[in-house]
Amino acid sequence: MSNLELPSRSLPVLLIEASICVALNITSITGNSLVCMAAYRNPNLRSTTNLYIIALAVSDLLCATIEMPLASTTLIIGRWDFGDAVCQIQGFIDVFSTYATPATLGLTAVNRYLKIVKTNH
Repeated sequence: MSNLELPSRSLPVLLIEASICVALNITSITGNSLVCMAAYRNPNLRSTTNLYIIALAVSDLLCATIEMPLASTTLIIGRWDFGDAVCQIQGFIDVFSTYATPATLGLTAVNRYLKIVKTNH
């Protein structure tokens, strides 16, 4: 087994893993698309706080449309078949989304703090 292959698993384990991956991917794409669509269609949802939520949705959509299908496919077939360039892109998106999500959540927390504590009475 090379470092590009996963250890073999039994069929039931493989089916459970694949089902969970597909369900998470579909849920992520559907939910985050609905958030973006709601913000696009309703101008009242374009507040500063909601822009942070939209940024989270876009980051998660990027992950769900590029990274998750590649990782799921690799998990299912047991090896990486997409080449080095796609591996680099997938790795970048993984790291980007890993850092973008907590950073956006932190900015949302700061925004909420300032909005609540520093309001003009």
